[in-house]
Amino acid sequence: MTCLTFAMTFAHVIRENLGARVNVSDLSDNQKQSFQERIARIDQSKAGRLVEPMNATADKRHSDMQERRKIPVGLVIALIIAMGAVLVGNVVAFTYANPYTIPVTFVDTVVTAIGSWGVVAGIMIVVMIGLGLRDKPHIIGIAIGLPLMYLGEPYLAFLLPDIWVQLYSADHVDNMLIQAGLRMPLLVN
Repeated sequence: MTCLTFAMTFAHVIRENLGARVNVSDLSDNQKQSFQERIARIDQSKAGRLVEPMNATADKRHSDMQERRKIPVGLVIALIIAMGAVLVGNVVAFTYANPYTIPVTFVDTVVTAIGSWGVVAGIMIVVMIGLGLRDKPHIIGIAIGLPLMYLGEPYLAFLLPDIWVQLYSADHVDNMLIQAGLRMPLLVN
């Protein structure tokens, strides 16, 4: 037996067995009926609408784009978390890295070695993994929040000096304001 005769015999056997179990004509009638019902539903949905002009879809897309241009909530949350991480990192590094004392504990030594950005990186790794801030809006919020707080901290210290004096020392706040150009240094003759 060649392959062709075997395939034809096999197809004939399958067709006979399938025809005996399922009525093929009923199947095609059911398909035709469901297709006609579907076409009727489509026609009904089109009958209720007016035909839109060609530029109506462009206007509709433009209005949809205006609605979608809202700032994602995840971006704002990540921005606030990143700004808080920079503030906490700077305060922790200032507290533990006091130049007038010798590092006594392991934490003093580590914080002195890694600095404020090492503390910020540690906080952000824990926050990003723990809270799952790894998608696009969160990453954008973090990328905006970190330098924003780093560069904006002297301005916040200028606006809220009492709070910043409690976080740091008065001398450190004065130095921060002088370096940012928000306050003139005292000249001693």
